[in-house]
Amino acid sequence: MQPRILIVDDRPENLLSLSAWLEGPDRDLVTAPGGKEALMELVRGDFALVLLDVQMPGMSGFEVADLMRTSQKTRDVPIIFVTAGDPQASNALRGYLAGAVDYLTKPVDPDILRSKVNVFLRLYTQQRTIAVQAQRLEARNTELEEFARVVAHDLKEPLRMVASFLGLIGMDEEDEQKKQYIGYAMDGARRMSVRIDALLRYARAGRAALDVRTVSLQRIVDTVAHDLQVACREAGAVIDATDLPDIHADAGSLEHVLQNLIANALKFRAPDRTPRIQVSATADGSGWEIAVRDNGIGFDPKYAERIFGVFARLHGQGEFEGSGIGLAVCHRVVERHHGRIWAEGVPGQGAIFRFSLPGAPTA
Repeated sequence: MQPRILIVDDRPENLLSLSAWLEGPDRDLVTAPGGKEALMELVRGDFALVLLDVQMPGMSGFEVADLMRTSQKTRDVPIIFVTAGDPQASNALRGYLAGAVDYLTKPVDPDILRSKVNVFLRLYTQQRTIAVQAQRLEARNTELEEFARVVAHDLKEPLRMVASFLGLIGMDEEDEQKKQYIGYAMDGARRMSVRIDALLRYARAGRAALDVRTVSLQRIVDTVAHDLQVACREAGAVIDATDLPDIHADAGSLEHVLQNLIANALKFRAPDRTPRIQVSATADGSGWEIAVRDNGIGFDPKYAERIFGVFARLHGQGEFEGSGIGLAVCHRVVERHHGRIWAEGVPGQGAIFRFSLPGAPTA
């Protein structure tokens, strides 16, 4: 469908001349002799641009623009005001406040008008192309998520069967070496099942709708600490998190990020000292920077980017439990909040995971 331009003027000769100047094979022109007729056209169809006369009997161009801005359908349609005579500064200001993208004085230079209109038509066409591509991408992502869910289910069923039969065989096996091999195979099936579940969590982290609102960071951290109290007690860990601010975020997603980061701090603790985990937030001008600091085993700074990859591991499979996807999920969640996440580490001394969230700092 070609972009449509609405030309509004109470004088027929002006409608005729403007139409003659702007006609072309890549657009449709619609004319209206007054404000009421213009609003009826806007209700009936979609428009890329409105050329609006200011001085019209019955309803002025300013009144038409004000009504357009109250409708969700028309509030974003660009308006070029056209006025007769020398424009007063107050009128031009009112036009821009009403949402005008330009304010022209009659007599209008046809070349200048065509140039301005062509710019807005190109922008409109580009926006429509982007919107169509976004819809296709959304549909493709939905298909891929459904495909991943079905594949995950189909993969886990035979894995469960393999593990079950291996367990039955192992119960009757007397050869210790064979029992050991069976144990290796069962452990591999278990790890594969864990990874399949982790991949589904990663996919959902990029698709779930976000409900961004003002939430209490203190309350979220307290909830995470309560959920991890058994692990904290077993490790003798101390979590320091007080006087945290209210921030703008999706509460469930933020809780998932902090639970991953604090659980990692507990997991990668140093064996020779009491684990201490500190959660803090600092206003950075455009939002908040949240940090989770620990005194654990740390990591080599050269791996600071790699650890956020899917299935990234800096240690052997047998050293620490986990799917290797938790930080990748954190990275995806923070990116969907239009923030960023990064890490700093020193081997043997601990690590700091920081992430930023936009939004006006709230005391």
